[in-house]
Amino acid sequence: MSQEHERPELLWTKSREAQVSSAKYPELSDLVPLLTEKLAAIGIRVHPQSRVAQYGIALEDLIASQAGEERQVNQVLAVQAFQELFQLNAIASRVPVDDRDAQFLEKARLLLSDRAVPDEPIERPTPGRDTQFELFMLASLRSAGIASHLAEPPNPDIVIETTAGNFGIEAKRLRSHRKLKQRARHGNKQIKRVADGGILATDLTRCILDEIGGSAVQCKDPLADLEQRLYDYMSRRHERVRKWVSPKKTFAWLGYAQLLYHAPNSPLQASFQWKCFNLCHERDPRWLLISTLFTKLSNIAH
Repeated sequence: MSQEHERPELLWTKSREAQVSSAKYPELSDLVPLLTEKLAAIGIRVHPQSRVAQYGIALEDLIASQAGEERQVNQVLAVQAFQELFQLNAIASRVPVDDRDAQFLEKARLLLSDRAVPDEPIERPTPGRDTQFELFMLASLRSAGIASHLAEPPNPDIVIETTAGNFGIEAKRLRSHRKLKQRARHGNKQIKRVADGGILATDLTRCILDEIGGSAVQCKDPLADLEQRLYDYMSRRHERVRKWVSPKKTFAWLGYAQLLYHAPNSPLQASFQWKCFNLCHERDPRWLLISTLFTKLSNIAH
């Protein structure tokens, strides 16, 4: 094994053209300290019992065991750490100073409130992870150069500013595909409050994991695999989502997913992908505009 891979690394592939070698994320041992430092910079202290602190312990045990030490590794918690830390680091790193107001800080403090591993049953609320996707959505938009800001309730979570108007984005993290109808209808109600309409954004990671029946996928081309999985999932449900919303208001459905991939003699990799579907029955100019804007999302490096 090369010197470069003597310690496990988390690699975040970004777009079909991106080279994995140029998309390295910090080494596992640095992930939690970096996040703790970033959160402290915006006034949020990581409690020793919080999920972030528990992720740090799980990753330390993983690193030590791979270095030959006898450690009891909590595999479930280590995998969860891989899944969560990408979004959490993106939020702490990429949301500009002008959004770190009382509203942002109130939401950001919720990030650490959930258990380290999501509770069962899936109906139990997870305010920390729900807020996590909302703030990750904002961080991703900002990283892609799309003007956006948090909106005050009861408006949609985020408003993006474009040459064709201001559009709302209602961000929903799904814990089960059975919740898609409920989340779509609720999001549509929020989006109706915006004169120019808006976009339903959904984190579909858990839904796709349920279809896979595992926590990681073994394949040679993570980007192509995840792109196909996300497209298939959304295309099978596209018409149903269209019926659950008011297309003249909720004119687009944005889907996000991230999965872990492994291959022999290679570091664990995490790939993420965005897809945007038109919910209108015609080529709405709003859809044409945002579909162009959102192509930037899969090319950003958090």
